[in-house]
Amino acid sequence: MKIAIDLDGVIFDTENILRVNAQIYDVMIGGSGEIAREELLAEKRYAWTKKQYDDFFENCLESVLRKAPIMPHAVKIIQTLAKKHELYVITNRGDQTYKELVITHERLNDAGINVFTKIYTHDGHTKLEHCQEEGIELMIDDLYDNVKSISDAGIPCLYYCDLVNKPIDNPIVHEVRNWGDIARYFVTHGILDASDINIDLNNV
Repeated sequence: MKIAIDLDGVIFDTENILRVNAQIYDVMIGGSGEIAREELLAEKRYAWTKKQYDDFFENCLESVLRKAPIMPHAVKIIQTLAKKHELYVITNRGDQTYKELVITHERLNDAGINVFTKIYTHDGHTKLEHCQEEGIELMIDDLYDNVKSISDAGIPCLYYCDLVNKPIDNPIVHEVRNWGDIARYFVTHGILDASDINIDLNNV
């Protein structure tokens, strides 16, 4: 099976850190607060100018990408999944600086999850286009627009939600909130066997 996985908000817990940083930054610049709390992307969540948006990412993005923790048990489940299935990364990283891509490869190597057949980064094409190009059979993503467009095209999605995500009413979209939910989906849908999930719960 061909499975594609997003990075930010799915493998790396970058979204929570960026959200807090954005709130602090908005206070520092005298902003008016969130105008669309349900949006994950800062440019949609705040009424910032392009310069303010660019300054925000220039000041904190590299540090966040280097320091954001990996989601609990994501590494082990991805390693297990890679033994039976073909995995891809489809991410928007690289839309700010090339350094994002260097950091991405470093962190995947350091975590022991450089197991992907191909890594698609921001290149002017949509995630849906990459999914269709590779014949992806399941996409795991946390951004509403991505999940909506991919599932509307008939590709099942795991929608990695937190409290701010907008709901998607589509029978091939399954909401998950952590890698425990993802593991359960894999087992109940025959993607992995329960015996494959052999994880030391003390080693998060």
